[in-house]
Amino acid sequence: MSRHAEIWLITEGGRKKLGQFIRETRKGYGFSQDDLIEVIHWLTGHRIGKATLSALERGNVKPQWDTLAILAASGRFKNARTYMPFTAEELFAIACERIDPGLPQEARGELSKQEHPNG
Repeated sequence: MSRHAEIWLITEGGRKKLGQFIRETRKGYGFSQDDLIEVIHWLTGHRIGKATLSALERGNVKPQWDTLAILAASGRFKNARTYMPFTAEELFAIACERIDPGLPQEARGELSKQEHPNG
């Protein structure tokens, strides 16, 4: 057993999972990226750039906290089990995987196969 506490870090797999969730949610509403950007702006008063949204959907960038807060504030990104909007913290958790800092790097890949806190 490791003497280090486990930590949750944004990983490539987590970024892809978050991106897929954002894209599927957008498409579920029948929105283009431009449509979603405008709806979020109308609902929150804050704008997310199209390049940012596109990169998030592809899982190519680490999500910025401000962006997650804006997505959460829109109320459009909901938990499929509860139908309640995700908080910024919950959206962040989707992009994370559990990492045990005491494990060697090659063993950490196995952790991505374990249960994720949101799903």
